[in-house]
Amino acid sequence: MRTVERWIRASLAVVAAIAVISAVSLVSGLLATASADATGTAPLNPSSGAYFGAAVPDVAGVTNQQEVLNYEGALGRKLDFERVYKRWDDSIVDNTMRWDRDNNRNVIVSVNSVTGNGATVRWSDIASGRYDALIRQQADALKAFGAPIWVAFNHEPEDDTAAGGPADFVAAWRHYVDVVRAQGATNVAWTWIMMAYSFRAGSGLRAPSYYPGDDYTDFVAADGYNWYDCDGRNASWSSFQSIFTDFHTFGVVHGKPEIIAEYGSSEDPAAPGRKAQWVRDVAPTLAAWPEIKAVSYWGPSSCFDINSSSSSLQALADLGAGSYLRLRPAAALAADRATGAAPLTVTFTGAGSSSARGSLAGWSFDPGDGTATVTGTGNPPASIPHVYLANSTSPASYTATLTVQDVNGQSDWQTQVVTASPAPVVTTSAGTTAGVTTADVGGRVDPNGLPTSYYVQYGTTTAYGARTAAGVLPAGDRAVAVPLTLAGLTPVTTYHYRLVADNAAGTTYGDDRTFSTQGPATAVAYGAGMFVAGGVTVRGAVDPNGIATRYRVEFGTSASYGTTTTWTDAGEAKYQNSVSIPLARLAPSTTYHYQIVATNSAGTGRSEDQTFTSAGAPSARTDGAASITANSAVGNGWVDSNQLATTYNLQYGVTASYGMATASSVTSVPWGASVPGTPISRLGSRTLYHYRIVASNVAGRTYGTDRTFTTK
Repeated sequence: MRTVERWIRASLAVVAAIAVISAVSLVSGLLATASADATGTAPLNPSSGAYFGAAVPDVAGVTNQQEVLNYEGALGRKLDFERVYKRWDDSIVDNTMRWDRDNNRNVIVSVNSVTGNGATVRWSDIASGRYDALIRQQADALKAFGAPIWVAFNHEPEDDTAAGGPADFVAAWRHYVDVVRAQGATNVAWTWIMMAYSFRAGSGLRAPSYYPGDDYTDFVAADGYNWYDCDGRNASWSSFQSIFTDFHTFGVVHGKPEIIAEYGSSEDPAAPGRKAQWVRDVAPTLAAWPEIKAVSYWGPSSCFDINSSSSSLQALADLGAGSYLRLRPAAALAADRATGAAPLTVTFTGAGSSSARGSLAGWSFDPGDGTATVTGTGNPPASIPHVYLANSTSPASYTATLTVQDVNGQSDWQTQVVTASPAPVVTTSAGTTAGVTTADVGGRVDPNGLPTSYYVQYGTTTAYGARTAAGVLPAGDRAVAVPLTLAGLTPVTTYHYRLVADNAAGTTYGDDRTFSTQGPATAVAYGAGMFVAGGVTVRGAVDPNGIATRYRVEFGTSASYGTTTTWTDAGEAKYQNSVSIPLARLAPSTTYHYQIVATNSAGTGRSEDQTFTSAGAPSARTDGAASITANSAVGNGWVDSNQLATTYNLQYGVTASYGMATASSVTSVPWGASVPGTPISRLGSRTLYHYRIVASNVAGRTYGTDRTFTTK
């Protein structure tokens, strides 16, 4: 006997034992078992009655969990199980299935041999072991599910001829089961699902050829419908009983518990209410066939949509309300709020809890935050208040659980997640884009589960003084970007700013940041240098103030200028850049005016007017001789190099024609200055000598005045 069967029988024995204990003992038992029950589900093979489930239709924009709750709300009861479909390469267990488990719903999961991109996986390849690695992953996920679960390999295989024939299917099924069992997934109930039609003699009795065998099957199941005029089939009207009679007979012969895995009916346009009666007629058939342990209405098809008429919906609700399909009590837990600022006071109610098979014996409520569990006898109260705290920087989520138990020992539970939130988390963005009078600022805000407003404070100091209009974020659990634009700013100004967020849990201020607005370019002239014949280099600085900028020099012999250099790009930095601009074709020894001009899209900046005198021929002046002896003297003078490299020497002789000269020397300064005395030797005694200083550069040669001295 396999583990699932032992689990089923053991669970039934527990139920029988519980049925005879007192109501007070039941309440005590709830406390002891609530934690374990919260991760399990009811036995899959009830001793009487049948489980009521559905394949819930997908609704655009609605989560799977909310779809289930909405479906249950329309029926006025909780589903005992949900029918789920997976492709070959899907995750075989998903969060909705875990949520079903945690809220005491069983699951039938069908794993089809078709991949997500529509490719068929051949059964012979599965049987050969080609996909064993994937099957083991699925087995591990099923094992980790930790609760009984119906698993169907490739339901309705007779309709998937591209995957192979009956023998291929049987080999694949058995191999799949062997691999999963070898991984230790003993919580799986293997559920073989065929089309109900395949059990009929008129179909060629295809179903038996696909049967994997009693040792590889825990439940037999079938999908069947009253098609009538669905999809233009023009089929005859078929009752629930006639559709499934041959399937039911097969199950009885093999001694297997049975499941109606899909059922449904189309409407009869000529007879309103006929579909509703078809649904109601399911109840007496189930009562006559106790081997059927679960029924699942097929909701996704438009033909069989239970909302096709109000009478059909009411009929399914009435079917689910009958005691035959109400095996368990129903825990109903609701809260007046699910999120809020910590400390968060939540008022729960369990007043909607009920039992179709006798009154409730007791209940327990676990707030989920580690505080004491509350218990009571009879029905849960209409008001169960509790206060939740939160972490300092992130929301704290708690799963509250209401567990109820009836006098027959059956239990059910429902959970409600509550999130208590701290103040929002704020990060001021450092990457600000500033214009001339505007700036894009902002940052990121984590609302921590509460509706949150945000804004930016800004000003020229950390006192700020101004703020933007507030934006609003919905309740969320992750940081989102919140861009804002500042306007009416002053050009070329440094501003401080910070992001602020506020919700019911408090106000959070982001770090202070700064930015500088853009503006017209500015220019500063430092002076002229690097003189050459006919040219000079002027120096200065240009600040683009964050906008693409170009600059040039305007110059001339007056402040009206008249001549310009070509434009040069200065980039778009937010700081001064040194610039050097050569000027050419200057007249020698001429005073020039100049200014540096920088311009960008915000305006033009000009330096103050500056002047320089262009380079030219040197100036020279002969001064008196000194240190006169019979044979030598020292000639003195003054030289102005006029910004150019200049040499000088003395010419001398007994007449003004000179005839002799000293060696040349180089001036040490670029402006007018006395030059060191130049020795003159090998002179005759008591002789009158003429001499003069001579200065030369690339612009010309200049002679000082003639002077004389007499040796001793």
